[in-house]
Amino acid sequence: MGTLKPGWFRRSTLIFVLWIVSYTTRHIYTHGFSRASARSTSRDGPSSTTSSRLLFASNYDGSLESYMDDFINKVAFGLNVVFTNGVGYPRTRWLILDGAKDEQKFKHFIRRHELPTEVWYNATPGLTAVEKERNSRIRRRPEQPAMTDAEAREWLRLL
Repeated sequence: MGTLKPGWFRRSTLIFVLWIVSYTTRHIYTHGFSRASARSTSRDGPSSTTSSRLLFASNYDGSLESYMDDFINKVAFGLNVVFTNGVGYPRTRWLILDGAKDEQKFKHFIRRHELPTEVWYNATPGLTAVEKERNSRIRRRPEQPAMTDAEAREWLRLL
């Protein structure tokens, strides 16, 4: 959780970027990615340009170190365009360049802003995100219309 830089430009940019991220994660990048959530909130109401905070919440079935490495190596530009609007984030150029690519500054920023999780519930202990996705595909398939032979073979391979 962190504080947003002041001003209408930063707030407007963040609102637009979060809308794009929300759309793409629901309609384009729907498989093979960690499920995460980012929200912008303000103590002064939704139209305020001051006192804004950004909360990013995520689930990951590995270590924090490997999680940060995945972010740096796979989606640094996405992190930059969102979090460059936050106070203390490593400096970016043109909203998408540099920033998270400075690994040590990025990791320091994350560690400084992380909050402890006091309560954790896991409905499926022992299963990884990949196994949960596989189980979900197994469960959904019989609910769909008739399968071709190739689709049936692919579904049976999941079992």
